[in-house]
Amino acid sequence: MRFNIQRLRHWITPASSYLGIEFTDSAVKLTELTIKKGAPPCITSCVLEPLPKHAIQDGKIVEPQEVVRTLQTAKARLSKRANRANICLPSQNVMVRFMKFPDIPLKELRQVIDFEIKHTIHLPFEDPVYDFVKLTGHNNQRSPVKLLKREAAATKQMTVAGREAAASAEGLFGSKNHDPFADLDKQSQDKPEEELCDVMLVAVPRAMVEEYMALFKQAGIRLGSIEIKAMSLFRCLQTEREQPQGTFLLIDVNETICDVNVFADSQLKISRNVQVAFGEEPSKEPQEDSFSWLSDPADSGDSGFHHACSELAHELERLINFYKYTLNNRNEEFLVLYIAGDVKRLDEIAEYLQNRLSLKAAKLIVQADWDRPLRSIKLAPEAFAASIGLALRGADA
Repeated sequence: MRFNIQRLRHWITPASSYLGIEFTDSAVKLTELTIKKGAPPCITSCVLEPLPKHAIQDGKIVEPQEVVRTLQTAKARLSKRANRANICLPSQNVMVRFMKFPDIPLKELRQVIDFEIKHTIHLPFEDPVYDFVKLTGHNNQRSPVKLLKREAAATKQMTVAGREAAASAEGLFGSKNHDPFADLDKQSQDKPEEELCDVMLVAVPRAMVEEYMALFKQAGIRLGSIEIKAMSLFRCLQTEREQPQGTFLLIDVNETICDVNVFADSQLKISRNVQVAFGEEPSKEPQEDSFSWLSDPADSGDSGFHHACSELAHELERLINFYKYTLNNRNEEFLVLYIAGDVKRLDEIAEYLQNRLSLKAAKLIVQADWDRPLRSIKLAPEAFAASIGLALRGADA
């Protein structure tokens, strides 16, 4: 029998474990996967641990000890015990803006952005931690998929180097009174287009970063990186057999917040969040109106759900129109909406959006192997899309 050294090496090489963690107002979601060289990822653990009510509100930690206990409980349910975690912060208090700056080398561009942050760019919070990615141009361009990767040395100084810790923070517009589209439209054209480049600016409150860093330290988990959620979802999308083409929507829905992203030619163009109310319980009080039997059944038990679907569809229509007409992309057509999230009745939401927006709605299904014990459990992979993408980030690094 012929000896196959490559096959032997595959069997004796230990698999590396990677951990991704997502926080919402209602739960902590952990995904652990292992990868051997030359083999597809194998998801070994998916854990959704509910948070006590009001432990996290609007992305802000209100009861840190409750969050620590929940995180430790979830960690104890993992099978491989990965040493380092990649996370994305709740997007309500993080900001992403797409701006135009001179097409100059990164070192000089950072100096320009530092000045603009201090004197010109108005953020919805004080004392920001921020970084940027150069999306176009020709001078020292960084890849947006490997968004703001942290070096190992920065991990050892997390309590001091808040800037590095939030270098990959995902952002969406935090201020309720701030128009998330305004900054995209009011970029002046003072310089010729060929001298400008597109820049994605990500900012997050320093205090929030320090809170989450302290939380992980108490929970005994090493923090590897903080990433924007849009990139985590896109990394999951890249595992699908049919890669998306052209312009598409990529959204993640939970009970109170929906993260909405526009991609064109695999490049992030718009990222924001909208408030939704899928978590509200329908009223169970009997109707005293003697003519209630004449009303539409959809307006009774499911009125809250249908209203939330309608509000979400309205926001998506507004986003599509803004991208096409205000940003002068009239020739681009949205053909697909990829949807993920842990909200109940996700299939019905997808069907509603497909009919309302006249585009194909597809659930974001991660193409990966699942460990045998997980196959017998009825898990919804699309509920863990962000945490799976975060774990895959560790594998990419």
